[in-house]
Amino acid sequence: MLAAASASAATPDTAAANSALRLLAVGKFDEAAAQLDVPELRALPALKTRLLSAITAKPPAPVTLFLRNGVIVSGTITAASPAALTVTKLGNVTARVPWSDLNPPSLYAVLASAADARSADEQLGLGVLARALRLAPKAQAHFAAAFDLDPMLAPRITFWSGQPLNARQQGVLNAAAQMAALFKGRVRPLAGGRIEVSYDFSRPDHLDDWRAVGGTSNDWKIVNGTLVTSALAADPLLWRAAVTGPVEVTARLNAPEQGYTAVGLAQWADSEPPNGMRIHLAAVKSERKFALRTGADWAGELDLARVAEPFVVTLAADGRQCRARVNDAAPITAPLNYAPSLIALRGGLDSKAIFDDLRITATLDAGWLATERRLRGGAALPKPARMDTGKPWQDSGLDLQQGRRYRVIARGEWNTSPIFGPSTADGSPSLDNALGASLRNQSLVGRVGASGRPFQLGGDRMFASPASGRLFMQVNAAGLDENKGVLSVWILPADGAGQR
Repeated sequence: MLAAASASAATPDTAAANSALRLLAVGKFDEAAAQLDVPELRALPALKTRLLSAITAKPPAPVTLFLRNGVIVSGTITAASPAALTVTKLGNVTARVPWSDLNPPSLYAVLASAADARSADEQLGLGVLARALRLAPKAQAHFAAAFDLDPMLAPRITFWSGQPLNARQQGVLNAAAQMAALFKGRVRPLAGGRIEVSYDFSRPDHLDDWRAVGGTSNDWKIVNGTLVTSALAADPLLWRAAVTGPVEVTARLNAPEQGYTAVGLAQWADSEPPNGMRIHLAAVKSERKFALRTGADWAGELDLARVAEPFVVTLAADGRQCRARVNDAAPITAPLNYAPSLIALRGGLDSKAIFDDLRITATLDAGWLATERRLRGGAALPKPARMDTGKPWQDSGLDLQQGRRYRVIARGEWNTSPIFGPSTADGSPSLDNALGASLRNQSLVGRVGASGRPFQLGGDRMFASPASGRLFMQVNAAGLDENKGVLSVWILPADGAGQR
């Protein structure tokens, strides 16, 4: 029954709940939603509104409607409004059938014919309606479909169905809840341990899931429900999670006045100038071209004059191939010579890049996931190493093991001069070759042992130790004397074991 509310709403009183049930049973969905302000009921008026477009989008199909007074109306539904259906019978005779005149099975059948099988909210709304009409098998089928589409709806499904979740559903729900807690975007668990995280940028906190590499040189903002940046040079905006295996990124991109707007798959690389990052970009360019960029080369350009807007770009990597597509055009492919671990958004120099409706489908890196859960779970963390940015190689107090994976997290910033803004551990893409030709200028770098080869650390990065021994750290700059600031640096094992 409707006597207990979902987790997101206040508990309604019994009289309001019973009143909402009676209104649902006669098709007065707007009135029922007004009685109980819960998302499940708000989906039903929207379904009625969508019914007309669903009818006009496909050929009319014969229907037989059973009315509460025993009358049977046969024909095709040619129009729908919030108040009534219009049925055209033989001889083009029309009949207006108020929603409230339909008997319960016909009421449900008409609305179900317009529902989107891929919409968790609509499936849940139909489940609510079927339960109110005492169509228990139909209700359970819709609840199961809604759960499969979005396991985070499970608390609401339990409420409406009145049935406890089985062990499998409860396990999926628990895993989904843990995963959803890691991101501000909408999380949907998939088969095989993969997840889908989507962003419509309707909330400012969606930007919390992204990290601007290069510190204050980036200007990323959420404006009118889209993610926007301008005057962006070589630095990307990175998704906060590390990924592994097949990965796909889909987003709606604008056509910039100059430069490009791009989604990318990347990997930190100590031997890859100019900024320590390998990257594949699927970009919409100012010359009205769509192209896949690998390294510094643009390949396989497509003339966007043949592609309808808006431009929905998909960039995917699977096995040894990278594939880029815009809308339904033929994909552009290129060999993939590395396994991507980063999701990047990027815009060309002095261009306004706009991103919306972004969706990431991937498997989270197990090491990143373990450390992230540890960070968020309140577990005791090792004391951070204190790194003075104005001094050369400093002992971190930590011993690393060759080949073992770690995650470095560095917090803090410093100034080199009052003229320039603050720097962070990620540094900038420009190089001064102070410690190595592929290391980011002003970034945090490390070496193992007193004579080890410097390698890239940064503000938040997964890495495998190149050797066993004591870790030393320094800022990658030719002159350190003018640096004023301190970094707090954590080095966390990314294999689930404790720090040694």
